[in-house]
This record gives sequence, C-alpha cells and structure tokens, in this order.
Amino acid sequence: MFTLTDTPVKFVALLLFFTFTTVWSLYQLARRQTGATLVSNLAHLAMSVVMFIMVPGTLWRPFVAVIPLPVLVGFFGVCTAWFVFLGVRGLAAAGPARKHGWHALGHAGMFGAMTWHLAGMLVRMQAMMARGGMGHGGMDHGDHGGMGHGGMEHGSGVDSATMVGVDPAIMVAIVGIPLMAYLLIAAIGNLKNAITPSPDIQDHAGHEAAGHGHYVAGNPRLAALADFAMNFGMFWMSTGLMVPLLPFFSYLAF
Repeated sequence: MFTLTDTPVKFVALLLFFTFTTVWSLYQLARRQTGATLVSNLAHLAMSVVMFIMVPGTLWRPFVAVIPLPVLVGFFGVCTAWFVFLGVRGLAAAGPARKHGWHALGHAGMFGAMTWHLAGMLVRMQAMMARGGMGHGGMDHGDHGGMGHGGMEHGSGVDSATMVGVDPAIMVAIVGIPLMAYLLIAAIGNLKNAITPSPDIQDHAGHEAAGHGHYVAGNPRLAALADFAMNFGMFWMSTGLMVPLLPFFSYLAF
C-alpha cells in the first residue's frame, strides 16, 4: 500500500491513473459489442478497479479480507491466458487481423505483470509469516511496511527463513525484470501513439474483430493514454518489489 504521508506524489498519481483507466473501461463497456470484446473490456475494468484499490491501505486491507490474494492471482492469471489466446488467434489469422494479435499479446503482458505483482506480494507475505512477523502493515508493494523499507526486513538479504539460500524478495524481483521492462517499453509506445496514433490504433473495426477491447470506441489518443496509465501505473506501482535486487528503484517512492 501507499500513503499520502510517505509517498504523496506516487499516491496521488496512481489514484489519478487508475481513476482514468476505470472511467475509460466503463466508457468502452457502455455500448453493444461482441462477446469476446465484452470479456476483454470486463477484464480491463476489473484490473483498473483492483489497481485503484491497491493504492490506499484503507481500501486494500478490507478488500483482500473478502477476496484473498490467491484468488486474485488466479483470476488475473486466467485473464492473462485469455489475452494470450486472442493474440495467438490473431497472429494465426490472415490479413490485417494479424497486427491486432500483437496488440492482444501486449495486453497479455500487462495482465501478466499484474499477476506477477500480486503473486510477489503473496510470496513476500508468506516469507514474513515464516519469519514470525508481518512488519508494519501486512502485505504491500514493497515501498513501505510489510517487508520493511525497500523490501527486505531490517535490510537483510539471505536469512535462515529463506529457501535454497535465496531471499524470496530477490526471487520475486528476478522474475519481474522482463515484465517491468515490457511495461516501461509499452508505456513509451503508448505515449508515442497518444501524440501520433498509428493506423492500427485508429482501426476501431479491427480492434472489435480481434476482441481485445480498450481501443474499440472513442478517441484513439485517449485510448493510448489509458493504456499508458495502465502500463506505467503498473510499472510505478511495482518498483518497490524490485528494490531488493535494484536498490535505486527506491528513489521512485516519493
């Protein structure tokens, strides 16, 4: 979780990002659409809402008391598989639909990062429970509380509670490297499309046929900005999980 006191810029910015993505997802849903597009837009809405709830502890703690972390990990894992399916289906198609297959795989990368983030929180929480304590606030994103400052309790690396000599927080960060790289690269591409939308971004009919949602209706620049908010917001939210491996990421918590 994040707080207005400890990380005011990050706290406010993430709330704004995920409010925007939630509104955009609701806008995409407020129209008649194919079954596949409906599923995709519902998945985007669910991700936006959960990301919003993840920011303040006052929302996150009661939320996971009702819907436990393992359930959330499983749900977003299924969403990832859905977009992988759409991507593979698109790449197997002939003609213009193939380019939208890559776009669906991009959404799969974003949902995969969400799954990793939640799974990372679960792994770190379980590691702390094995060590006999939950720190200052239970499960969080690694910036403050839960795992101590920067992701490892009291700044230690490997201790007697770790398995095979590797701290679970380090393992989580290693798995996250390609996902974090994808989120950052995708966010840069989203900004480029927000300035000058590419032809495939403006192809509403193609997005509808591909079924991955988010670009089917509305201004393509706003759609690209919504994707930027999701990709960069997830990247920024997840930086705390990378601190045990890349300590300089701690400077992004402000």
